[in-house]
Amino acid sequence: MNFLFPRKTSTIGSNLRKMWTIASVAVSIVIFLEAFNPVFDGTRPFLEKTAISVLTLWSTAYFVLVVATVPFLTSHDFWPNPTRLATDALVSITQTIFVFALVYRTYGIVGPTSETTASAWDHLYFSAVTFSTLGYGDFRPDIAARGFAAFQSIVGNLHLGMIVGVAFFAAQPERSDNHGNNNATNNE
Repeated sequence: MNFLFPRKTSTIGSNLRKMWTIASVAVSIVIFLEAFNPVFDGTRPFLEKTAISVLTLWSTAYFVLVVATVPFLTSHDFWPNPTRLATDALVSITQTIFVFALVYRTYGIVGPTSETTASAWDHLYFSAVTFSTLGYGDFRPDIAARGFAAFQSIVGNLHLGMIVGVAFFAAQPERSDNHGNNNATNNE
């Protein structure tokens, strides 16, 4: 329960990151559930594309502000908590894959045959394969989705670097320059 409720020893920035993570988990759950009971069904294209743009910006901002910048804040007074950083990175990965699955459902992917109609699982699969930059080749982005696919591949590579960074922080020995002070301010 400590993750859900801010501690008095946490910084304002840490508590804001924590609340953004909780909101991002909620957004990911809603997007996942929406895939199987579509609200975005193509009947309101302007509204749907606007919502998808906002979700894509949310996902990208979460990654940049909550996940990617934390290691750069490392100093004598602040050492990231590897568990917290790994949790934030996994939330960001999940959210990015789900948001882009919604993007591909709206902008389109092309299946292996012209008769193939992509399902919600196909969009999720294509998003995960694009995120990992694996690219099996059985699906490809439609012309309108190509820019999104390229952007998602770049974001996926940045996430991979983040996971390596988390492993680096986890492998570091106990910080001696904290003089035994391991309170929440220094570890979050």
